[in-house]
Amino acid sequence: MPALHKSKPSRVLVALWLLFSLGTLVTTVTTMWRLKFEVIAHQLNQASVQAQAFDDALVQPLTLIDLSGHDIDDDLDRDNPERLATKLAQVLQHAPFVRSLSLATPDGRIFASSNAANIDHMLDLQSPQPEASAASDGLRIGMPWQGRDFAEGRPTSPEQPAAADQSGFVPVLRKLPTRRAPVILAAALNPDYFINLYARQISPVQGRVDVVRLDNVLLFSTRDDFAPGSRYDATLVASGEHAQESGTRTGDGKDGVPVLTAYRVSRNFPLVTVVHINQNFALAKWLAETRTVASVVTVGLTLLSVLAAILLRRLRRSERIEADTEAQTRLAAQVFESAGEGILITDARSVVLRINSAFANMSGFSTQDLVGKKTSVLSSGRHDEAFYAAMWKCIKAQGIWRGEIVNRRKDGKLQTEWLTISAVRDELGRVSHYVGIYADISERRRVEEELREHRDHLRELVDARTAELLTAKDTAEAANRAKSEFLSNMSHELRTPMHAILAFAQLGSHKSSLDTSGAGKLRTYFANIEQAGRRLMGLLDDLLDLSKLEAGRMQLDIKFHPLRPLVQEVSAELAMLIDERKQTLTLTAEDDAAGAYFDRARTAQVLRNLLGNACKFAPKASSIEIRYGQIEAGMVYVSIKDVGPGIAPEDIERIFEKFEQGTATKAFGKGSGLGLAICREIVLGQGGQIWAGNNPEGGAHFTFTLHANNPSQAQLSATNESRQPTA
Repeated sequence: MPALHKSKPSRVLVALWLLFSLGTLVTTVTTMWRLKFEVIAHQLNQASVQAQAFDDALVQPLTLIDLSGHDIDDDLDRDNPERLATKLAQVLQHAPFVRSLSLATPDGRIFASSNAANIDHMLDLQSPQPEASAASDGLRIGMPWQGRDFAEGRPTSPEQPAAADQSGFVPVLRKLPTRRAPVILAAALNPDYFINLYARQISPVQGRVDVVRLDNVLLFSTRDDFAPGSRYDATLVASGEHAQESGTRTGDGKDGVPVLTAYRVSRNFPLVTVVHINQNFALAKWLAETRTVASVVTVGLTLLSVLAAILLRRLRRSERIEADTEAQTRLAAQVFESAGEGILITDARSVVLRINSAFANMSGFSTQDLVGKKTSVLSSGRHDEAFYAAMWKCIKAQGIWRGEIVNRRKDGKLQTEWLTISAVRDELGRVSHYVGIYADISERRRVEEELREHRDHLRELVDARTAELLTAKDTAEAANRAKSEFLSNMSHELRTPMHAILAFAQLGSHKSSLDTSGAGKLRTYFANIEQAGRRLMGLLDDLLDLSKLEAGRMQLDIKFHPLRPLVQEVSAELAMLIDERKQTLTLTAEDDAAGAYFDRARTAQVLRNLLGNACKFAPKASSIEIRYGQIEAGMVYVSIKDVGPGIAPEDIERIFEKFEQGTATKAFGKGSGLGLAICREIVLGQGGQIWAGNNPEGGAHFTFTLHANNPSQAQLSATNESRQPTA
């Protein structure tokens, strides 16, 4: 089917939806962004108003202190400190923002005070701002002091500010030019008064208020953790902005939290009142409204998206149906014309409406010859009325008929065809058309007849050959059984005299050892007889084992055993041979607890044979490795690897066959060619596999597998079927 492309209605709908969504998002974001700046501007304006109000709240007490200096100056009598103290106490009653009022000499020594404890304490005359001049008699603001009053306090400095959790005060000084000598009025300004006043207007969560000297020294703050006397933000006070009466700005505060800042510089005193509003607090309502609007817009866009998706899906379905219809129409027309079978279409009355070129070529009739005529013009007369009645009955019942028919070509020749007639129904279920598909099978019928003749002849040949093979198979099996029985009987028959030969050889060797007069050669002869006899006995044992294994008469006692003790036991048996050849044996356990189901004695025989071969064929002073562990789910493996001459590639496939020896084995001149064959039969009999190969670094490796789980009889039988019987 050709790929479907979006038609204009769906593209227009998608474009409109994208424009609407983008416009809604842009409008929403722009509006909320504008509202954010409006909120910030409003909050900055509010902060400016509050800064002015807080400045007024600070200036008024300072003005009262300034005016109090005039009252005290008019009534100053330095010779009567008690009267001065009373006067100062009376003034202090109307000034809750002052902790004490004191009078000091020009060098700063207090000689009268509302707090008698302050007398004789020294004032700090160097730090107050503005700096003192001969003509200046205005108020001067000193560095904050730590403590309740001059008597128990100490002046601070930017290097040693006051502790944030300690009480403090701000000294306010005014020079009183009396008639006798200048006097300094010192007021201990109570910061807590102003802090409480400001905190009622701006909570700690909302922001803070700082009062700063023009030289960037913090006098006090509504924040508990800001130390009076410390350096303040120089960009606000010392950058020249304080030259303006007031101003605002945004940015991060001292603790990194974004703040909205408004400040106001006092007209009469060297002070700046700074209001910081927590921007997150100020925008909390805007943020909540933004989330609400975003939720509403999201829900609205989601609903509209669902509706648009439904509409788009319907549009695309309509487009797809339309495209499918067009494609199917084109495809049907293409198939109709390019089909290899002849196609004929009729109406419900079997009047021909259309044929394709294949039908014209097949029948010899052209479109003009058949259109408008009934299909009976194709009849050959070879079929009776019962045939056609059964055909139309099937079409009416099932809507389709398939069968072989003989029609007449235009040239009069008969033609065998395979015809399929299908009824086409309209939306009301009535037959509107019939479609006939014709395939010329005349040639196929001829070929089928020839194939039938060849098949019959081939069947006769196959039957004869099969009988010959069955006879040969029975003969081979009988010969194999006879060979196995012969080997078994021969082994039994030869073992009896071999026992006698070995016994007499041992007796002769023993007797000759008792006679020391020239019996050396005799002992050698007996030793050679015994050695040859034992080798022949080993061969007979191998033949007997092999015959039992092949005949299925060897009973295997398959039980679960751990691998480690078996490997250690066989290694210990061959330790003397390994030591004689100065070889190194390494045991590598990938899974030390690995175990399997096997006959322990026979599996030890397999391992003993493989390890013995490795010892014999590996060079002296070389290394041999035994590795064991789990190879896959339910199977364990044991592998013996040496660095010997390896196995010739042409020997790998046949090395486990009976009486077969590798090139290296023949070179050594040892072996009967039965050891590996017996190993193979034992491993297969336990449901395992055994194979050999060469190591990349040189030498050979032999590996066999066993079942970690108790093997079923089916598994044992399936493995035993892999044995290749030999004649």
